[in-house]
Formats: sequence, C-alpha cells, structure tokens
Amino acid sequence: MLDVMKNDIYDLEKINLSDLKAVGEKAIALSQLSQQGYNIPSGIVVGSQVLEAILSQENDSIWQRIQKLDLNDYETLKATADQISHHIETQSLDQEWCQQLYQIMTVWETNHIIFRPSLVFPDQSVSVSGLLTSYCSQCDLKAIEFGLKKVWKSLFSASSLFYWQQQGISWNKLGLAVIIQRIESAIASGILEVNPQQWQIKAVRGLGYSLVRGESLPETYKINPHHHTIESHQLGYQTRIYSLDASLQITSPQTEVETEILTSQQLSQLINLAAKLQATVNQNFSCEWTFFPQENSFQLYLTQFSAQVTMFKPSASSSLIVKGLGVARGRVTGKVYLVGKDDDRAFPTGSILVTKSITTDNLPLVKSAGGLVTESGGMTSHGAILARELNIPAVVGAKGAIEALQGETEVTLDGDQGEVLRPSQGEKTRDERKIDVNPPRDSSVLATQLMVNVSQSDRAIALSQLPVDGVGLLRSDLMLLPLLREKPLSTWLSSHREAFSQRLASLIAQFADAFFPRPIFYRSTDWLTLQQQDVSLLGIRGTYSYVKDSDFFSAQTFALRYLQHQGYYNINLILPFVRTVEEVKFCKKLLTEIGLEKSCQMWIMAEVPSVIYLLDEYLKVGIEGIAIGTNDLTQLLLGVDREKGEFGDQYNECHPAVLQALKTLIEKAREGGISCSICGQGVVLYPELVEKLVGWGVTGISVEESGINTVYNLIARSEKRILLEAARNHLNQK
Repeated sequence: MLDVMKNDIYDLEKINLSDLKAVGEKAIALSQLSQQGYNIPSGIVVGSQVLEAILSQENDSIWQRIQKLDLNDYETLKATADQISHHIETQSLDQEWCQQLYQIMTVWETNHIIFRPSLVFPDQSVSVSGLLTSYCSQCDLKAIEFGLKKVWKSLFSASSLFYWQQQGISWNKLGLAVIIQRIESAIASGILEVNPQQWQIKAVRGLGYSLVRGESLPETYKINPHHHTIESHQLGYQTRIYSLDASLQITSPQTEVETEILTSQQLSQLINLAAKLQATVNQNFSCEWTFFPQENSFQLYLTQFSAQVTMFKPSASSSLIVKGLGVARGRVTGKVYLVGKDDDRAFPTGSILVTKSITTDNLPLVKSAGGLVTESGGMTSHGAILARELNIPAVVGAKGAIEALQGETEVTLDGDQGEVLRPSQGEKTRDERKIDVNPPRDSSVLATQLMVNVSQSDRAIALSQLPVDGVGLLRSDLMLLPLLREKPLSTWLSSHREAFSQRLASLIAQFADAFFPRPIFYRSTDWLTLQQQDVSLLGIRGTYSYVKDSDFFSAQTFALRYLQHQGYYNINLILPFVRTVEEVKFCKKLLTEIGLEKSCQMWIMAEVPSVIYLLDEYLKVGIEGIAIGTNDLTQLLLGVDREKGEFGDQYNECHPAVLQALKTLIEKAREGGISCSICGQGVVLYPELVEKLVGWGVTGISVEESGINTVYNLIARSEKRILLEAARNHLNQK
C-alpha cells in the first residue's frame, strides 16, 4: 500500500508560487487566475510527489532503464513502456486518502470530473501537446484511482519515452501532477489566442475534445485588439459533438454542420475576457474556455491557460512595410531580392523573392527562395499554387511591394497574416514553415477518390507516399516552365520538336513511375505560349488555342504516346478550358491520328459555365470524365478575376450559384455514366463543401499537398454520415 498524505493534495484556488515543483506550471497558472477573480472550475491537484513515491517502489531504477533505451529499437521501447505502466497499475493507493479526495469532490455537486496532467519541468517552453492524456469520468470513489493512474501512465507511453529521450530531457527533473476538476456538458468550448496585433477566437459545440483532437474545423473570429471589432468571421465544420452522460458521449449534429455557434452575447463575453486577460498577463497567451449551462443561462469558465504560445510577438522596432493576401502559411526572415532591380547579382538561396508575377524567368528563383511576395494575384493564382506546393510562405496581391522594399536588406515574411515586416533588432534569419506531418486521423478506406494536384517533378516520390489514389491534376503549365527557360517554345517546336517531346515525357514519367499503377491525369497546357505576359482570362487559351495552332498540343500528345509505348498505361489526358464541342472533336480527331491508345482516357475541364448545358453533347463526342476546375468556374460565374486580389471578398466558391453549378455537373455526370472529380482550392478554403460534393456523388477530389490530410478526414466523415443516415432511414421504414 502506497503511503500518501493529506498534504499531497492542493486546493486549486489556494496554490502558491512556491508550490511549483509539486503542482506544475499548468496548475499554477489556473490558480493564479482563480485568485484574481477569473472563473475556474472547482478543482484540486494531486502533487507530483505521489507519482514519485509510486516509482520509488520499483527496485530496478526506472530512470536508469529509460536512459539506456535505444530509440531505434521500438520493441524494447514498447516493452519498457508496458513494464512501467504495469508497475503503476499494480500499486494500490491508500483508500482513506482516496476517500479524502472524494469528500472534497462531493462539495462540487457535480456528476463528472476530469483528470488533467500538469507537467513539472524547468523548461516550460517544451511542447508536450498530444503526449499526455486527460481522462473524463463519473464522479465516484472507484474512478479516482483509475483516473490518476491513466494520466500517470501517459508520461511513460512509448511515444512519450521516445520524445523525452530524443529531446535529451533529464528524467530526474521530470515530474507529473494531476489536476482534478468538475466538468459539465458544455454549450460551447474553444480556444482564445491573444497577441498585440490580433485576437483569435475558435469555437465548437459541446466540449472541446473535437477541437483539440483535430476532429472539427472551428468557427473562427479574428478580433481587432484596439477597437474590439470583428475583422473576419469564418463558419466552422463539425460532425462530432462531445457531451457527458454516463460517460463521454459522441453525437452527430441533427442540424446543418455549418452554422454559427456563438451568440452575440457569448462572443461579447469572450472579447471582454481577452481584454481583461491581456491587461492582467501583459504577454502573448492562449487559453481554453467553456460555456457551462447555468439554469436558464450560461457561465464562462477558463479551463486551460498557457503564456507559451507560438504566436508572433512584435518588438517595438518591428514595423509593417507592405500588406497583401497570405496564401501559403509560415513565417520566415531573410534577405530581400527584387526582380527587375537586383537582376545583376546572384540570387542567395533562401532569400525573400519579390516580383510582380511568376514568369518563366523567375521560376527557378522561386524554387530556391525562402519566401515569395508578388504584387499581383489571389488565393488561387499560379504564384500562390506554386508556393504552397513548394511549402514556402507567400504573400500575393501586395501592391507596390517592389517599390516599398527598395532599400530593405532583410525582411520578415508572414504568410499567415499576409504581411511583410521590418524585423526587430537582433532578430536572426529563421524559418518557421507550417508543415503538416501528421497522418490522417481517420484510417478508413475511402469510396471517394482522393488525389493530389502537382507540377514539380522533384516532388513525385515524396507525394506518392501520401494516402492518395493518384495525381488528379498534373499542371503542365508550371511543370514546363524550366524547359521554356532553356529555349523559347517556338525554337523547341521548329528545331527541337522530338527532343521537346522526349524531355516532356521524362518529366511526366517521374510521376507515372512513382505512382504506378495509380492513375495520373495530365492536364495539357492552357495557354498558346507559356511566355505570354498579362494574359487575358478570356483570351487565346485552352482547347481553342489548339485549334488555332495545334503544334504545341501535338508535341504533348506525342510525349504521352511515347510513355504508353514504355508501358505507362496509368496516364490520362485532361483538356483545359473547353469552350465548344467542336474544340473537343478537333482534339479527339488529333489523338486518333497520332495513335494514342484507348487506355489513355480523355477528360475535359469543366470550367466554362456552358459545359453545364452542353455536357450531353460532350458525352456524344466520347469524353470519359470531367474535372471541375472550381477556380475558373467560380470567377466566370461571379464575374471576379481571381488574379486580382482586391476582389478577394467577392470570390466565393460557396456562392449559391457556384453550388448549384457543381451539383448540376456532378448529377449529369452520374446520369451519363462518366467520372467526375473536383480540382481546385475550394474544398480546402471551404471544408463544408466536401460533405455536399460527396452527397451529390462526386467520384474524386483532388487537392494540393497541404490539404490532403484535412480533406481525407472530411471525406471519411462525410461518407460515414451518409451511411448512418441511410441506416436510420432503413430502420425507420421497418
């Protein structure tokens, strides 16, 4: 029997700073806020000395055993974790001490309690997000010992052991206290992030599990900290709601998954809380909050607090130089290189490339850049697409950037906020790119194909390792730019036509080989010449350009035929920006003459609104699928040029007209017995689209690399929801 004492229990409302080594930073923060009048759920803390006493019962020193672990030997790592877990499990806690804990909890008059870990470690900057386990249970005597042990064991899971060792953290400095608090079913929960430049409020229905586990996209408000006004508001997307009954329950919303969560009164309370906390804490912070029901109203509580949050905290010497639209996430500080001004000097790798737009001349520079700033463009412009594919922070639509940055030797580029700033004094060159390295949380096999959009051949092998069904859009325009930098297109076609086709074939083959036998959909070039400047949206482009001059298209089809002869039967063709049935007939005839075999499916991009009305005619020509390009379709339906950043607020892929067009195209494709995929940024910008698309019967969704994991989970949940509704309807009919 483990000997524990009453002084191992701390009242959360009365903890002193001198108790830090026993209760941990998380408990100290909550206690200090409680003592200053903030609403914190009632709680107690079981000090870290209790776990220390449990571990001291082990004859063979646990610390020595851990220090000798080989991180590459997973079996030994897992065995050690299991041994420690078993040791903790078999230790019996003093029942009088447990009864003491329970007596304290009965005063709270709650049916449920939550056990939260509070790490004791000198370096509070170390992130332990996702490593340590919280546990929710009914408030009864039997649950106390089980809940404490569940949290304690999480400190020694295989993933935790690996992390502590990899970080070189000394085990004799580690400790773990456990916060026990009352918890109720919540109306809404979320996260409040505060810095001097912006406040951000994220909210989900019910308890916050769906948010912290990444199972939902929260309703998000961005608040101006000076005027307390809403700068932007984005609806969330939630298919799971956590509540409390006999245990932690998961339910699906009975209404639309995309609705407002916070009332105006609740939002006002959160804004007031942010203002009050900022004055109290006087530094950047993040906190978790919950609205618990209270009779006919609600009460706002703080449940977690951290002043160590990865937000930008500008110093007095930082200043905004130019602002645009942030289109590729991350933050980087580097030397400035102005296209058109600095062309006489070598481009330093990792520099911030500043240009009017992306051209054949500056593409190689983009691939070596640490960040990108363009004066033109929007969220779906070529510069934005390329930056996201290369995973470099980018700001587009930054008017006057070249002039504004003359004389600047080094700047900080913030792709999240869309800002280019003068770095603070002493700030070193750094790179904080946002890379999604976590696998999809849902391991379901998808019925809807998930594919990737790509253009850079050096990414082929890495992308083939993603959980995708192939390449849904191989962007030829961007892929060909390096070749056109070597020679003008006219020179390639007039004097080196065969070499051009061979070089193109070798580029496509890198994808065909890496993904084989998964399909590759090569979209042929959209422009008559990729070296055009300031091309009109409605100019000579797409299949119309093939009719005007077929040489370029013909050279591409010869490359595809060559690959077929090499055994790559996973390559298919998508015709871009189709305006008329006659254009498709022309291309079909050319493919037949060249001898491209039937294994190469011919699809068309559904970008021009007339396709909605002429799809039956295209089916008669022999197309085998359509790829809906939401970027062009949206701008043509709404009359908004996506390359013009000033129209960003009007460019909306969830506009009712766009939704009706998508629904009609998908349903007509199903009726015609052909495949229908979506290729565009819309499903990433507007995740609520996914459930609609899956419900209408889309056969595939193709997105950029950065959106794969998010869209994978959205598709999986949408398909499960459809199956659940079908099962309910079937039961109701019985």
